[in-house]
Amino acid sequence: MENLDKEKIEKIVKTRKKANAYFSKKSKVLSIFDKFIDETYEPGNLTVREKRLIAVGIAVTINNESCMEWNIKQALENGATEEEIIEAIEIAVELGGAPATVHGRFAMNVIEYYTQPKIRQITKQDDFAPLAKLLNAAFGTVAKEFGLTKENNPTNSAFITSDELKSQLIENREFYAYEDNNEFIGFIALERPIEQPSSTSDLFYIEKVAVIPECRHLGIGKRLMDFATNRIVELGGKRISVGLINSNIVLKNWYDKQGFVEYSLKTFEHLPFEVSLMEKVLN
Repeated sequence: MENLDKEKIEKIVKTRKKANAYFSKKSKVLSIFDKFIDETYEPGNLTVREKRLIAVGIAVTINNESCMEWNIKQALENGATEEEIIEAIEIAVELGGAPATVHGRFAMNVIEYYTQPKIRQITKQDDFAPLAKLLNAAFGTVAKEFGLTKENNPTNSAFITSDELKSQLIENREFYAYEDNNEFIGFIALERPIEQPSSTSDLFYIEKVAVIPECRHLGIGKRLMDFATNRIVELGGKRISVGLINSNIVLKNWYDKQGFVEYSLKTFEHLPFEVSLMEKVLN
């Protein structure tokens, strides 16, 4: 999907949320209409899924892009398949002729937007339980391999709780998750210390790079790293540092292939392993 199409869809979502919030404060009519909409899509002789598919077809025929986005999203969330939505679009094209063909292209982009895996920012409003579960599974295999336990390494993400993870999302950190079919399968965090000497003000840290075991070796970790690197560049960063278990040769090689160079080895009293610090200088 072209970035312009992606930006267009996200602008539709943002504009609708903002307008609805404003309108609901100013008008009693909107709440009445919202109730009418809710009742319209209640299951009856037709399921919610079927009603949303009908709405998709109508939205394409009349070229209402906001309704296309909303009803395709709702259709997917209520069990419609990509193939079923495409059939609804085909019917709209049959009824609407050549103009509907053009409208249908936007609808196809919406399908792609909502069905393709995507990286999204995590906020305090998100449910951190599935994120903690993801980290437990991803780091759990490493903990097992290197003999880490909650007793000898309690701060390891293999043992993190949802409340602990949420508390770590503070002003100078950003969390991102890789989402596929409404499930989190990858995670990454980036950080810049709030107070840094001027000589290190361009330094960022990447932490908690994680992909659930069953989804490894698919390039997801690399995509998360590329995304975080681009985000750090946007924020003015010029160097990235990562810390990892020094004896984890596989992981060290993975970072090495991405341009990271080891610059220091450190031991910490609270950690049962030697830490390798690696850094990448951004162009």
